[in-house]
Amino acid sequence: MRNFKAFAWDKKTQLESWLYDLNLKSSDFIRLACAFGIGFLCGLLIKRCCKYIVLLGVSLTVFLAVLHSCAIISINVATIQRITGLQDITNLSNLFFVLVQESKKHVLELSCSGVGFFLGFKTG
Repeated sequence: MRNFKAFAWDKKTQLESWLYDLNLKSSDFIRLACAFGIGFLCGLLIKRCCKYIVLLGVSLTVFLAVLHSCAIISINVATIQRITGLQDITNLSNLFFVLVQESKKHVLELSCSGVGFFLGFKTG
């Protein structure tokens, strides 16, 4: 038991020094691990349920378009843009530019969730 405690303490100090070298705190490590886990689960679910997800997305879009054209509901695009933070987007190139800028801000989270998504997709 004493050997195991020494081994575990040594590994803990190695992990802390590795995180210190990467300039990460333990809360950052937990956030990145969560991003990896969420990416893995999304990749797994998309691999197994891809046709249902696409069918649901297309049918929901068509259903909302029909309700909007029949004046049963009103879809306020300006409010949706304000909620999502995409007010200044007028064309596809602006959307691409905004997405690139946001991905530059969150490169670690996106890379961890991307690796998780890839592994989940390959596992499923």
